[in-house]
Amino acid sequence: MVFSMVFLKAWKLDMMFNERLVWLNITGVLLHIWSVANFERIGERFDLVISVDSNTANKKLMDKGRILVSMKWKETILKNLLLELKSDTFLITVREESRVGFSFHSL
Repeated sequence: MVFSMVFLKAWKLDMMFNERLVWLNITGVLLHIWSVANFERIGERFDLVISVDSNTANKKLMDKGRILVSMKWKETILKNLLLELKSDTFLITVREESRVGFSFHSL
């Protein structure tokens, strides 16, 4: 298990958005490659994976996978990606669900 330290600071006018939290919906993941490890691999292409949705991890809803990532990308995510596993390649679609929040850092 990984733990991280969180620091809270009083708001200052020079604080700017640096990162944002985003739920990504992932479609096209076939049943035989549906795993938390593979969703984490997909999320790492965008930045830091915070969480794999419990319905995704427990295979309760399998029309799409959901992962929460923290990333510096400013653009809305809508991408087709090739996921390579062993000798197979799979086309998946990654779409940003909504903007959840931002992290602040002083300049």
